Amino acid sequence: MKIYPVKLLLLITVAGLSGCHQNPSHPERDGSIKEVVWPAPEKAKQGTGQGVFPTPESISLLDKGMTKDQVYSLIGRPHFDEGIYSVREWDYLLHFRTPASGTNGVTTCQLKIIYNSDKLVSGIYWRSVEPKNSLCPSVFGRQK
Repeated sequence: MKIYPVKLLLLITVAGLSGCHQNPSHPERDGSIKEVVWPAPEKAKQGTGQGVFPTPESISLLDKGMTKDQVYSLIGRPHFDEGIYSVREWDYLLHFRTPASGTNGVTTCQLKIIYNSDKLVSGIYWRSVEPKNSLCPSVFGRQK
């Protein structure tokens, strides 16, 4: 079988682009999801891969209907390899100073933001990472 260079190039391009589109929770057009799929915390890529300490004010301003640019200006770029094309899930690894609890006074949580097909926030989800089964601080722990 003879493969022509143009067909080979097309095949390689399609295969390469398939990795640029990642939405593991499979959001519907309206942004609804059946199940939240979380990346492994150790796969965080932003900075040193250890997450960040956001300000309480920036977290409290997150809300449904925000654009990606508005979310980016509040808490920065996503911390995991979200992909390049048609990405509708952003994941973050966040640390909160919790002197009376947590590990060494720090509670680590994951934040997932789901966008609808209009690229507006449709869902905000939290999951505790460390300590296991701890609550993310209540001011941040609301699920929208």
